Amino acid sequence: MSEYFAALRLGVDACYDFHRWDSEKGLFVPLVESEKRAVLREASPLLHVTDGDPPTLLFHGDQDAMVPIQQSQVFARRMEEAGANCKLIIAEGQGHGWVAPLPGEIGEIADWFERHLLRESSPNVLEVQQAPHF
Repeated sequence: MSEYFAALRLGVDACYDFHRWDSEKGLFVPLVESEKRAVLREASPLLHVTDGDPPTLLFHGDQDAMVPIQQSQVFARRMEEAGANCKLIIAEGQGHGWVAPLPGEIGEIADWFERHLLRESSPNVLEVQQAPHF
């Protein structure tokens, strides 16, 4: 894992620098490889997907050098297989995040919220009004 990020010249080793408390020694000690793998499995959203997961909208830049796009593709596929609602939008020419919204991005987000999160029949939905100008 570290070799991948080292090749990209990204300093993310601390993300995988797991320790546990050793009461006998009275200090934190590094996890062995099998313990690290267990921690990573527990932290992986991919391994916890269920049909009860909330609707999920993912945006991922196809030029992302930090998070491989395959991670989002596999996650979206796993959500679909589980019966959960997930949509992946691939932002062409974008890396890991972008400064300004892309053409159509705001509309996609608004449509997603309307379709999946706004419930007209729900008494808990508040009416959205224009904020007064002060």
